[in-house]
This record gives sequence, C-alpha cells and structure tokens, in this order.
Amino acid sequence: MTEYTFNPTVPNAPNNPSVDQPVMLNNTVSEFGIWTQDHVGYNMLNGGTHLQTTFAQYATPSLVGTAPSVAFPAAGVDDPAHAQFYFQNPQATYPLSAVKAFGSFVSTMPGIAPTFLNQYNVNLSMVSKTGNIYSIPLIANVVSSSNVIAIVTTSSIVATFSYTFTSPTLSITGPSFYTGNYNFLILQI
Repeated sequence: MTEYTFNPTVPNAPNNPSVDQPVMLNNTVSEFGIWTQDHVGYNMLNGGTHLQTTFAQYATPSLVGTAPSVAFPAAGVDDPAHAQFYFQNPQATYPLSAVKAFGSFVSTMPGIAPTFLNQYNVNLSMVSKTGNIYSIPLIANVVSSSNVIAIVTTSSIVATFSYTFTSPTLSITGPSFYTGNYNFLILQI
C-alpha cells in the first residue's frame, strides 16, 4: 500500500502562504490519493461512492454501551493466517465471511451430473454423480481444511440422505431414484 505524507501544521497563520504552498500541495496530493484509493474520484460520475474497502491489517474493535456498529477483518479461526470479515454491534459479533459455498440442485438419475439451480464457489466442471453419491467439489482455496459446518437439506420430507465433507469436496449420498432438490451451505471461519 502507498504511504501518504501529510503535514497538519499548514497552512500556518503567521506564515507567508508562498512558504506553505509546497507543503499544502503535498497535503492535497496525499488527500486525493487516499480518497481515490477506495472511492470513485473527483469530477467523475458517482464521485465519492465506494469502489472497495481496503484493510491493511487485522483490527479488534472495542464497543462500549451503545457505540456504533463496525465492520473489521480479524484472523480466521481455522486458519489464522487468512483474514475473515466480521460485523460487530453492541449485541454481538457476526462472522460475515463464514459462508464459503452454497448451492441448490435437482437430483438426477445415477451417473448423471446434477443440474444446479444456483451455486456459489462450486467447481461445476468437476461435479459428478456415481451411483447414488453426488460429489460436489468447491473451487480451489475456498476452505482451508475439512473443519467446516455443512448444512444439507432436501425438498423431500421422507427421503433419507447422509453427507461428508473432505476438503474440498462435499459428498451427498441419497436414494438412487429420488427426484427433488438438494440444498447445501458450507460455513467456515
């Protein structure tokens, strides 16, 4: 990241403005650089709106009483080397980046890959069905280990199924000729 220099003592009232001009110019350039780092810049359509939010390091905010809400990056639980994103208000801290993958698909006959209705972070080209086992690999590096929370549901109230997760693949075993939808959610912090 860029280091922006700034001198808060200029302009200085007793100074001749021509003396402070080079420092004021440097301050203006730094302010412009900081502003355009994460925002749409000056003299542009939608100027001032966010492009992104950049965090250079982890943060551990402290809230007291009815302090405002904050969003911040902190070390992950499963892999402390990778930042996770959190939202904190006076009631609790919420792990916003816990959702690693999800999907919903229509079950198929044995040997036919399922048809996904929606998905996020699923390696669709590698999804398969062998017998009555669906293999659903996630894209590379979405999870850091097999220590995940997997939530799997079906649209049937009578079909029985089981599932396992061995990074990076969710395997769902269900009835051979079940017709309906499967839904899954993979969480990790």
